[in-house]
Amino acid sequence: MNWQIKYKLGQSSKYYYKVVEAISQNEAHKIFDHSYPALKRIGGATLVRSS
Repeated sequence: MNWQIKYKLGQSSKYYYKVVEAISQNEAHKIFDHSYPALKRIGGATLVRSS
């Protein structure tokens, strides 16, 4: 499954999005936090539905 994660770069007020492949939301958070420790994750990961 693909999860979309919203994040910010440092003190920037602009939001960015990253898609992470993981089995669960919790795993997506762990993968993102480990892969990008300098980025600030905003909220929870959202499941990306494929059409």
